[in-house]
Amino acid sequence: MKRKRIVVMGFMGSMPIAGVIWQHVHYIVGLRRLGHDVYYIEDSARLPYNPETFEINNQFDYASQVLARLAREFRFKNRWAFCARYLRGRATAGVSLFLPVNAFFTSRAIPVLSKSKSTGA
Repeated sequence: MKRKRIVVMGFMGSMPIAGVIWQHVHYIVGLRRLGHDVYYIEDSARLPYNPETFEINNQFDYASQVLARLAREFRFKNRWAFCARYLRGRATAGVSLFLPVNAFFTSRAIPVLSKSKSTGA
């Protein structure tokens, strides 16, 4: 199989709870194990949740700490970015946005993991 550049987009920094993290990390790890060049980008207008303080606010330091720890643990260090679209100037954490934006535009696949709404069915 030919190695592909893949950008996984999601919200695990903004909602750092076990099930949400697992949902994202299994894509990142699985695609890497298949030999692909994988990046994680969180470009969110969602205010992040801090499970240690039970707060939802515009501070993203906890989210960036969680993403940095996960990146080290699951070997995607220097391949993640968090962009807080809810703040003026779109503050970022992780790698410079140039790298993930370039990866985004040159990638072969972009899985987007998002919260789905129940249809009631």
